[in-house]
Amino acid sequence: MGMSDVLRILLLACCLSQTAVADRSETARIVVRENMPGSEPVEHRILVSPDFMRMDIVGDNSGYLLLDRKKRLIHNINLEDNTDLLISKSEISLKPPVPFENETTEVEGGPLPAIAGHPTRHYRISTNHAVCHDIVVLDGALQDAARALTELNEVLASEQAVGLATAPKEFVNDCELAASVFEPGRQYRRGFPVREQDWRGRLRELIDFEESFNADAGLFTVPDGLETMTMEEIRGE
Repeated sequence: MGMSDVLRILLLACCLSQTAVADRSETARIVVRENMPGSEPVEHRILVSPDFMRMDIVGDNSGYLLLDRKKRLIHNINLEDNTDLLISKSEISLKPPVPFENETTEVEGGPLPAIAGHPTRHYRISTNHAVCHDIVVLDGALQDAARALTELNEVLASEQAVGLATAPKEFVNDCELAASVFEPGRQYRRGFPVREQDWRGRLRELIDFEESFNADAGLFTVPDGLETMTMEEIRGE
C-alpha cells in the first residue's frame, strides 16, 4: 500500500458552518491536482495552520483528513458513517532493504519559470539508483505547508510499514519502501512541489495557493458525536 492508496482511502471533503475565523496570517490554502494512470484527475484542498493540516477532496462533502501537528495524530473523519479513525505515530519494526542508498540531485538545465514571483528548483530523488520522485519545488513559499506534509508522511509511515510487511514481495520495491516507510515525506524537504511525479506514474501539480487565507476555525476541529476507532482495533490487536 503506497501513499496514494492511503490518501485515497482517507482524503474526503467537508464544509462545516462555523463563524470563528482562523488567523489569516498563519493559514495557507493550497489546491493540488492528482493524476493516477487509469484514473480521473482529483483535486485536493489543503489548509495549513501552525497547529493543524486539513486535507479534503474538492467537491466531495463526506469527510476529511485532519492532522494534529502538535500531537502527531491523524483524524480520518467520515461523515457518512459518523466515524473518526485515529492514526498515530508508532515504532516501525520493518527493516530497510540492503543496500539502501538514497540520493537527491538538483537537475541543471537552465532557469525554470517563477511561480507567483517565487523561483523554482528541479530535483530527482533516487533509491538504489532508481529514480523515485521527479519534483519541481517552490523556493521560499509554502515552507510550513511542506513541513506539514512531511509530518503527515511520518505519521503514516508506521501504518504503511504494517501493510508492506505482509505484501507480496513482487508488489514492493525500494522506492515504495523509502517513500512510504524509511524516508517519509522526503519529496517535501526542499520545498512545496509545483510538480511531482513518482515511480508509479502518479502526477501531482499545484493549481492554486494563498499563503494568507481566511479559514473558518471550525475547519480544524473534529465534530462531536463521532464513533472513534484506531487502526489497531480494526486489525484486532
